[in-house]
Amino acid sequence: MAWLQNGIDKSRDGYVRLVTPLARRSFIALLLVGGFVAGDRRHQQRMVPSGFLPDEDQGAFMAEVQLPDAASTNRTRRRGRSRSRA
Repeated sequence: MAWLQNGIDKSRDGYVRLVTPLARRSFIALLLVGGFVAGDRRHQQRMVPSGFLPDEDQGAFMAEVQLPDAASTNRTRRRGRSRSRA
């Protein structure tokens, strides 16, 4: 157990040593995080094929409408149409 606790303590202390200077320079840390996010986004865009979605689904927006129990089909259709015009 002592070996495991020492490993946990060393990991925690290393994390604190890494994060403390970044917390003092939060603007730089935010730029680094933003850079990592942007880099990951570029990487993900290269990994997902461009033809992943069928052409008819490109640019489509779908939503779910939930009405009270026992609402009529006509009421549901009217509600769906009124939302799609907006």
